[in-house]
Amino acid sequence: GHAGIVFMFGPSSHTIVRGNTCVGNNGAGVALLGDLDSQGRKFKAHHWIIEQNTLRDNRWGVFAQFADWVDIAENQTSGNAAGDLFVVWNTDGGLGWQAFDSDCRPVGAEGHSATAGKGAAAVVDKTGRFVVIR
Repeated sequence: GHAGIVFMFGPSSHTIVRGNTCVGNNGAGVALLGDLDSQGRKFKAHHWIIEQNTLRDNRWGVFAQFADWVDIAENQTSGNAAGDLFVVWNTDGGLGWQAFDSDCRPVGAEGHSATAGKGAAAVVDKTGRFVVIR
């Protein structure tokens, strides 16, 4: 599938994702996104606990965009093609992104892109390539 567990297009707060198995997704095992149109100003994915999950053989183990106060612990991660954690943030007039491994070490180079719009989204195409839509 595209992703295992996805929270987007509406506010999410005080969310616990525990004891799940997400394997073989073209996108994330777990995806949490705040409001894309306002770049998180309207609402963020806020106060999450992601723990004791098996996240393997996905594009990313966890994908977080426009999120804050996220605790990630005791997950079993392996074989996630582009990293175990993928974080996207907004900067003045642009977006930044970085993948991390299970030890929170960066995987590859940090990415940046200018955007003239009010928001951005990210998808994975059918070849597994990450595409930022802005």
